[in-house]
Amino acid sequence: MLELDPAANIKNELTELAIPPGSSIVGKQIVDLGLPPGILIVLLGRQGEFIVPGGSTVIEAGDRLLVLAPKDAFHALRDIIAGPIKTETTSV
Repeated sequence: MLELDPAANIKNELTELAIPPGSSIVGKQIVDLGLPPGILIVLLGRQGEFIVPGGSTVIEAGDRLLVLAPKDAFHALRDIIAGPIKTETTSV
């Protein structure tokens, strides 16, 4: 039986992160995100459904990711998610 002692020296956190429209990771497979070591996307919420993602899962705007990662890795992860915002340009 596995027991979790919250007072133990836990180095990881489980956090939900939202993917905003225009994020540079929208349309990319998880395997192509360049995630730092130790980061695991445990669950993906999309349009009221939950998906256990794999490396080939493509991220969409509005997805909500449940991420397990070392506490000190979340800043880098948020930078990857925010990234340079994609904008659509039109020529006239």
